[in-house]
Amino acid sequence: MNDAGRLLLKRGQSIIGRVEVPRRIATGVQEATVTARVRNGPASTTLTVHPSKSGSFRIDGVAPGEYVVAGSAPGRLSAAELIVGVIAGADAELARPLLLDRPRRLSVAVSPAVAPGGAPWHATISRLVSERTLEDVAGGTFAHDGTWSTALQPARYQVTLESDDAPWFMGEVTVDDADAFLPVTLDVQTVHGRIFLGEKPLEGEIQLDGGGSSLHADTDEEGRFEITVPIAKEGPWTAHVTATAPPVERTVEKLALPTGDRELVIHLPGSVLSGTVVDVDGKPPESAMVNVMRRDAEGELIQLFTAADGSFVTTGLAEGSYEIDANAGEARSETTHLTVSADSAAAELTLVVRKAREVRGRVVSAFGAVAGAGISIASVPGTSLVESQTTDARGEFLIVLPPNAEELDVRVAPPGFAYTIGHLHWQKKPVLVSVDQRGGTIVVHGAPHAALILRHEGAVAAVETLRQTWRTVQGKDGSTAIEAMEPGAYSLCDGARCVDGFLPPFGSVTLDIPE
Repeated sequence: MNDAGRLLLKRGQSIIGRVEVPRRIATGVQEATVTARVRNGPASTTLTVHPSKSGSFRIDGVAPGEYVVAGSAPGRLSAAELIVGVIAGADAELARPLLLDRPRRLSVAVSPAVAPGGAPWHATISRLVSERTLEDVAGGTFAHDGTWSTALQPARYQVTLESDDAPWFMGEVTVDDADAFLPVTLDVQTVHGRIFLGEKPLEGEIQLDGGGSSLHADTDEEGRFEITVPIAKEGPWTAHVTATAPPVERTVEKLALPTGDRELVIHLPGSVLSGTVVDVDGKPPESAMVNVMRRDAEGELIQLFTAADGSFVTTGLAEGSYEIDANAGEARSETTHLTVSADSAAAELTLVVRKAREVRGRVVSAFGAVAGAGISIASVPGTSLVESQTTDARGEFLIVLPPNAEELDVRVAPPGFAYTIGHLHWQKKPVLVSVDQRGGTIVVHGAPHAALILRHEGAVAAVETLRQTWRTVQGKDGSTAIEAMEPGAYSLCDGARCVDGFLPPFGSVTLDIPE
């Protein structure tokens, strides 16, 4: 008999809950299947059980983290998914039962019955798994009378109406115990405008985004365009302008649509950026992409493909500071910094791509691998380009960085654990990132949030990025409470000014930069 050595067994946590079926349905709860999958994790992280005759179930051996719990049964029965957090050393019990039921009917009627130009409307239905997570579950084309319907399980949904792949409307609807009806009335207006590059009219394309819509139009040789758009209920519009001769790719933010007979006139600078991408032997790669990132609050990104000779060119860049790099397959260039002013002459760059640097690693807790964790790595100082990936079932990740990457800011968003920020020096050997659940809450004051950053463990994280991607609560006083953050010392900065504080485990700290 072989000696396998000493085996150390750790008791896992459990997810406990109940499955219920309405009395009008003959299917027994014991025929149901209950699954729990790591949130954002691959299908291989799924655990499966069947409930008892009474409907109770227990999923044992569950590692700490966040899970999506779902139920289904024969006869097209299913339940709305629930998200549950599992804490180390404690079982997690669902706050409400998984109610298995047959779908309800959602009917949508839109006016006008067809889109401008006569094309039919198309609907996409997405279930709100959480406030920031959507899952597409249904879709289809409207009849000529502007009606469409589909079968859905009770839950909250986002409804998107499109025409020619351009979204015109986004709204929410709740499907509960009865069938639901959503009427949509679109008020439209026709916008006339012109686009200039320097002093010359620009022939190309314009895309207007706003009010949940994204509409396209061509501009003629005089730079004129006409586009029918829904009247936005709130917020400004954004214009994306593209052209091929001369090459232009620009985004113009915060546009107000004109009223009456006034035109929307967009003036783009006449600046020119051109260059060549080559490998270490001075030859152009077979295919390369050039990234032009504007270093400001808006962070506009322009991506260009090189020609066969490795050349690239773009015009109409706004004034400001830019970061420029190139990638070709597994090769990357170093990041070049460039300042564009109103009277800048044409800039000519040479970007040399060489073997990129890789960061391999694993995210773990005291209970094993952490799947579904979001990893973001930025090469510092002075770069706005961030590379991101999600860990696999083994908690592993691989991120490719420029060949000169040395100092790295690492941000880890692990579901069910504390958000972790850290700094490291690039190394060939794999990186091990440890996370736990002893998080706390940072309450941030100071406006605008877009200019605020948090410093921790030698690394930085933008408050606006955390607000959009992590667990945050907006206060009526304009504050932002950032939950589940790794304990330790933090600084909140808006440029030259910083305030310091210490976040204890399971506690909170308020960081306030006075106006």
